[in-house]
Amino acid sequence: MTRRAALIASESVVVVLCVVAVFLCWGQGVRTSDFGPALEGAPPYSGTYYSGSWLTLAVLLVLIAGVLTIDCVRRVLGREET
Repeated sequence: MTRRAALIASESVVVVLCVVAVFLCWGQGVRTSDFGPALEGAPPYSGTYYSGSWLTLAVLLVLIAGVLTIDCVRRVLGREET
């Protein structure tokens, strides 16, 4: 395996890991809580809590995966290094 092929393979693995981590982080960053009625006869309601640090990490992982994907495509379609 050449150095170029090894880089493409390793970057592809990192992209897949980043995408999996995005879904895990996003799931940790959004919490929904259900509450009973506040008064007699009032409807129950739910509240959603967004954790900024988890969502920021998810966005950062998407950016990293995107840059690595662009680099993988460049390496595959680019000319051979001499």
